[in-house]
Amino acid sequence: MKRRIACLVLGLIVWTAPVALAAEGGLRPTAGVLPASAVAAAPEGVGAADFFVSIRGKDAWSGTLADPGENDGPFATVARARDAVRALLKAQKQPQRIRVVLRAGTYYLDLSLELGPEDSGTEQGPVVYAGAAGEKVVLSGGRRLENGRWGEVNGRKAWVVNVPEVKAGTWRFRQLFVNGQRRPRTRLPKQGEYRIESLPGYTGDFLRSPTKQFVHAPAARIDQRMVGF
Repeated sequence: MKRRIACLVLGLIVWTAPVALAAEGGLRPTAGVLPASAVAAAPEGVGAADFFVSIRGKDAWSGTLADPGENDGPFATVARARDAVRALLKAQKQPQRIRVVLRAGTYYLDLSLELGPEDSGTEQGPVVYAGAAGEKVVLSGGRRLENGRWGEVNGRKAWVVNVPEVKAGTWRFRQLFVNGQRRPRTRLPKQGEYRIESLPGYTGDFLRSPTKQFVHAPAARIDQRMVGF
């Protein structure tokens, strides 16, 4: 059975402690530390590991260095590190611990990160994914919106970002964060909910004759705070 780290706008995973993949594919915390002889060297405070991931890395590199160099360095994505772990597990003659350390930063996931039985270690040789000591690591299912500018919308000054996929209807999102803070989207009514008076064209069979419109009762609005929602 595979476990997925879902790629949703609302999904944020912050790692402050190591996570090990047990033999049965479960997730459990671990305090295990690899012996220095078994892993690549790392700067003081980062922790030793077989593979490193960094927002400044490249998936074409070996992933065995904690910091980027001229021609080698850490991986750029957790998925690339997972694939490297799979290859290392197949090459092992005896179970040994494998440790992946993620450097500080926010890693945006375009797809779900799947971890299955083939990614699991054993009790004697667990597979550990951990944030670097003292560094904040975030796995985000969100998407960074760039190239914004100040403009005017309906006569009001606003920060405008052009998102072609949204305009084309191929991508829809439900949450928006600005500088780490969730921002409410425009809505009607601004508070509470409309009370529905009728559903034009609705026959009673929602599956066969769905409706995309409704008529709200005049001056009738449910205030969520009043009804205790």
